[in-house]
Amino acid sequence: MKYFLILLLFVIPIFTGATEIANEEKKSKADLELAELTEFLDKEISPFFNKYQDDDIICKVNDDIVEFKDIKDGFRNMLRHHVHFLKDKPLKETYANKYMHELIGRRAMELLLEQEIKKRNLYPDSLELEKKFQVLKKEIITYKGVDDFASGVITADDAKKIKEVLNKQIALKILYEQFDGNIEDPLAEEVKAFYEQNQEQFKIPRKIRFSVIVINNNDESKETSEKNYKFLERLKDDIISGKRTFEFVAKNFSDSELRKKHGDMGFISVPELKDPFKLMLNLKINEISPIFSSKTGVYIAKLTDDIPASIREFNSVKDKIFSALKKQMMMRNRQTILMDLQKNAKIQEIIKP
Repeated sequence: MKYFLILLLFVIPIFTGATEIANEEKKSKADLELAELTEFLDKEISPFFNKYQDDDIICKVNDDIVEFKDIKDGFRNMLRHHVHFLKDKPLKETYANKYMHELIGRRAMELLLEQEIKKRNLYPDSLELEKKFQVLKKEIITYKGVDDFASGVITADDAKKIKEVLNKQIALKILYEQFDGNIEDPLAEEVKAFYEQNQEQFKIPRKIRFSVIVINNNDESKETSEKNYKFLERLKDDIISGKRTFEFVAKNFSDSELRKKHGDMGFISVPELKDPFKLMLNLKINEISPIFSSKTGVYIAKLTDDIPASIREFNSVKDKIFSALKKQMMMRNRQTILMDLQKNAKIQEIIKP
């Protein structure tokens, strides 16, 4: 025994080291494959991507400009995605311009919102910004899943960038609150009408509850399956004759872990019911199913409860309907305001041919 333990001291590190080496090799292989794929994709997109320089002006929004570097990463990713996943549609100028137009549109809208924030002077005060930053800083430091912050150190440059993003987010939230300020609440009759016109959304599906007895097949042979079938058939006869109860058989003969609960499966919603248990839908309460099979064994089941489908009561959902309608009104209002901002702005795209 002593020599065995000594041997383990040498063998375990060897196996551990071998596992680590294998994992490193897998990682290196994956990294190499990713690098090769990236190189291939960048070569394919180069005619459309490399014609732009970082400081190229690709759009003017009132008095502000959009430079290529503002949408560079997004444009590269869209082109790569096209080449990699849309192999039946070779990348052409029309596709590249479409992606560029989409990204410019997004950035232009961001600028219009930033201009509106500046016009209304909606930036948060320094105390609020610092408070939000400290909360976020604590989350970043304790979040080990982000490699850049795994050390728990945030540089002054990091802090500056984070505060810039926070400042925009808080200001945008204030702007949207102003947009939403004049929206009236949905009327009670509107809430009621939505409920009555969308009954399907509030439907509670039928639920059934049943217990099972299963005899597992230890192998896939026909002989085993037939043997188990005959054994379960005798057990079912005992239940039907009253010699044994279903619950007793489930507890003492079933191979399922549910035997501890006398085979009880609990309530299952009908949409979640899978074969072969869908046959339970045709049974009456306390009725026992025919013997049925799957790859793993043979079964009988007993329906113990059946709750029909119903519609949720209005009072239980009216608050959710109210909130949903209010959100719809807010989104429509914001969309209208954003369209007005676009309509009244001077936006000029400059896409290279």
